[in-house]
Amino acid sequence: GLQNGLQKGLQKGLQKGLQKGLQKLYEEKLAIARSLLEILDDKTISQKVKLPIEEVKKLRFQYK
Repeated sequence: GLQNGLQKGLQKGLQKGLQKGLQKLYEEKLAIARSLLEILDDKTISQKVKLPIEEVKKLRFQYK
């Protein structure tokens, strides 16, 4: 009943909060990677920022 509904609501809220937090982290990583494009190679950016190399290559292509 009520307890089950509250628990489901809490779980949904936690999931949404986690998703928002992960999205913000990802966006911050992209911003950092963008700022490094002019001074570092793709592999180094990928390793230091912890982004897949494919994402770094996409960024480089977009910002040429």
